[in-house]
Amino acid sequence: MDIKQALLFLCLALTISACATPRPPLADHDHAASLPTAPAPTAPVLVPEPKGKLASFFGAKDPQPDDALFFQGLQQLLDPPTDAAAAKDVLERLIDGYPQSKWRNAAEGVLRLIKERDDSQRRLRVEQNTAQSLTNDKDKARQEIEQLQKDLRLKNEKHQAELAALQQENEQLKKDMQLLKDLEIQLNKRDKGLR
Repeated sequence: MDIKQALLFLCLALTISACATPRPPLADHDHAASLPTAPAPTAPVLVPEPKGKLASFFGAKDPQPDDALFFQGLQQLLDPPTDAAAAKDVLERLIDGYPQSKWRNAAEGVLRLIKERDDSQRRLRVEQNTAQSLTNDKDKARQEIEQLQKDLRLKNEKHQAELAALQQENEQLKKDMQLLKDLEIQLNKRDKGLR
């Protein structure tokens, strides 16, 4: 993926996250205690060091765990070889582990995009298989048509040969009948001459 696509993807993610509604401010301590809190992660979240195309985004500041998870997911999508399954896992951990994160909506959007891409690729494979199957069927039908045309041509040639042989035989029979008639006339004349 080139740098333009990476920047476009990052801008898309930032735009999606910017559209997210901010958390409402807590009015008092009692109300804050009644709000659900994010479940504590079962294992400590290791904040990966940003690298590659996203390293410059963090600059000198230390990333928060939810920031790190979000950008780790993006990094896995941007760096070849793209690992969508791992990125999906990281983004789902972000959503489950940090439900109040500023990156939640962006992560959900990226997950939807990954799902749509996977669905599109699956449909493309099905359509390619269907197209290949149709092409194979077309080639098979073309071969069958060519074989039928060849058989028909051979049968027509055979029929023409048989017809020509029958016509010759018919002509020979006509000549033989004419010869028999001539012989019969000669015999009749000879019989009359002998009497």
